[in-house]
Amino acid sequence: MQPPPPPTPFETNLMQSYQILAGARMQSAIMHQSVPMCINKCLDTEELYTLMRTNNAPIKYRLEKDLEEKKCIETCGAKWDELYRRTVMRLNQRETQVVQFKAMEAAMNGGAAAAE
Repeated sequence: MQPPPPPTPFETNLMQSYQILAGARMQSAIMHQSVPMCINKCLDTEELYTLMRTNNAPIKYRLEKDLEEKKCIETCGAKWDELYRRTVMRLNQRETQVVQFKAMEAAMNGGAAAAE
């Protein structure tokens, strides 16, 4: 059996584009769906939305439940903050690389102009 032929430049670019698109879709799904789902899991929806407040329960019980919800939601927010921080850091690194490249290019062009 013969090995498959090497990919053409078009196929290589297509595969890279597909991988970038898949990564963007995954990031979008993580950033825009996971946090609201996490928050929904945190909320005590049975009492919150149906107004089935337990009148006989002491205030301490309700305060404890509220604190549990708050801690859970803060954890969800921390997940969002981490994703946001990573995205901003990656974008800043790309911007820094572009600025450095332009500075090197300008230095090379300036050096060539000074030599003439």
